[in-house]
Amino acid sequence: MLKHMEKLAELKRAKLLALSLLLIAAAIFITTLALPPSPWVGALKAISEAAMVGALADWFAVVALFRRIPLPFVARHTAIIPRNKDRIADNLGRFVEEKFLDTPSLVALIRRYQPALMLGNWFSQPENARRVGQHLLQVMSGFLELTDDARIQRLLRRAVHKAIDKVDLTQTSAMMLEGLTRDNRHQKAARFADKPTDRPAGSATAPAPLSPAASYTGWRPNTR
Repeated sequence: MLKHMEKLAELKRAKLLALSLLLIAAAIFITTLALPPSPWVGALKAISEAAMVGALADWFAVVALFRRIPLPFVARHTAIIPRNKDRIADNLGRFVEEKFLDTPSLVALIRRYQPALMLGNWFSQPENARRVGQHLLQVMSGFLELTDDARIQRLLRRAVHKAIDKVDLTQTSAMMLEGLTRDNRHQKAARFADKPTDRPAGSATAPAPLSPAASYTGWRPNTR
């Protein structure tokens, strides 16, 4: 609110200064009309006249863009933006779409600036990574402090249950079995498991390896 009031006061001062300069130029021009002709009078007259014409032209140009000036033969050339705002918006939107948002322009911008590489280089700096980590930690800490623990647990349980329900165990199991039985890998694994383990001298005697039949029937050798 304070900044808005300051801007309004600054605008009033600018308007007062512009009006004062216009009145000074008009007063000088009127004064030169009553003075006898001379080079200095002619110069002052030309300067004041140019100042008045420029000030009025600038005022008309700025005001005519936004407001209607009720003058004959001039009114239809005023209020340009209010009368053509739809067309201006369409042209501006088309310009932005064709020059900035179309696929070739976006690809060219990405290839030129390489945002992924820039982001990776930025995160490769330890100070930047530490700063981002601290911000994320603060955000998560504040979120956890404002949220009930019971609600978080329910939310996590619900999310885990949904994730488990979406897992296709049938397809995963089929892929695992296919990988295990490909090229008789299961036979090689069984033969490797049946080999006696080499033990260093002085170690306890290794138990006899189980036969395939015993491994399937659940039989164990009597070691007592």
